[in-house]
Amino acid sequence: MSGDDELEPPSAEAPEPREPPQGTVIRIAFPRWAVVLVAIGWLLALRLEMTRDYVGRGRLELMGLAAASVFALVNALRFVVIPRAEDEAPPTRTAIRGRFVVVFMMSWVVSLPPLYGLLGLVNSVGVMDDVVRVPCRATRLEARLRPNGGGGRRPVVHYTCMMPDGRSLAGRAPEVLLPAEVGKPLVIPSARGRLGVWLRVGAPEPFPEAN
Repeated sequence: MSGDDELEPPSAEAPEPREPPQGTVIRIAFPRWAVVLVAIGWLLALRLEMTRDYVGRGRLELMGLAAASVFALVNALRFVVIPRAEDEAPPTRTAIRGRFVVVFMMSWVVSLPPLYGLLGLVNSVGVMDDVVRVPCRATRLEARLRPNGGGGRRPVVHYTCMMPDGRSLAGRAPEVLLPAEVGKPLVIPSARGRLGVWLRVGAPEPFPEAN
């Protein structure tokens, strides 16, 4: 028996590949145009908030929420259904649920300001074409802290209006624009927006007394 075979060192075995760490890593990258769109949407929404006074804007807010929800749902489904390039194996159900929730929430938050601003812009186009003096009534007075941090409180009056389309809308406005007296009838110049949301287009006026 030859001793050379016994003296040969054992061959080095190749190291076993390490298993990837368990868990789900979700990578979401927003293109630059999306970031610019969100910034423009925020500015547009803030601008409309400062320059538009609504008789009752709940309908516009609901449309914005619905539009953002639909966009987020479609984007989340697209992100889950279309295979990701970095996926080497089919994702588990837990990974799919995690992706769907994360993408839906992020898409909803990101898309809400631009969509709300766009809806407000579309609604306000041409609102001065048909101004209607809507009968309203002051329902409650309150004092709120000034938003600019200047100290003190500002009076706010709440009112309800009966619109020409038969709906009863509730709104609020600074007392300086209104004859602040609970139960007193008012007339508010308003115009129906393109999306059906009524805007206040003039200072409230006292209700004309019958002769």
